Amino acid sequence: LSVSGLKMVRLSSVWLSDSLQNQTYFLNYLAPLALTGTSSSLSVLGSICIFLSFYRDIKKDFSFRLLSFLTIADLFNAFGNILGVIRYSKFGSNRIIGQNLSCDSDTLCVSQSFITVAANLASFWWTFLTTLNHLLHYRGSRVLEKCLLQILSHIVGWIFPGKFYQA
Repeated sequence: LSVSGLKMVRLSSVWLSDSLQNQTYFLNYLAPLALTGTSSSLSVLGSICIFLSFYRDIKKDFSFRLLSFLTIADLFNAFGNILGVIRYSKFGSNRIIGQNLSCDSDTLCVSQSFITVAANLASFWWTFLTTLNHLLHYRGSRVLEKCLLQILSHIVGWIFPGKFYQA
């Protein structure tokens, strides 16, 4: 149902107390979708700028490589958010979204969920590894720059988030 361009959402009784379960709330999804789409698009443009500066830089030190891996994770996060905007914009103004609708049968929803969760976890780990590298570098150590620890960094940064999501 739609009233003056606002979507009507009936929230599930599972999430509300008895006194609130039969109330209807009017939510306008246009502004959050526009903000999410705009910020995600700007994040994609920023990622492209970082990649271009990475390939133009001759030095390509380890800290800059860590930044590029973090940028890749954030690029996937932005892509997942754009998929979410596409999915919710397909609902149209007559769609009532309830709390207990499952997205297990919706391939786009499952893909978007995996991409955004795994990308957020990867972003967290690459941010942690970048911070750890800067802390160690500040103290005079370059231990993370060793080959074996770089491989371990990729396992923690890319494989661990995907495995954690599947658990």
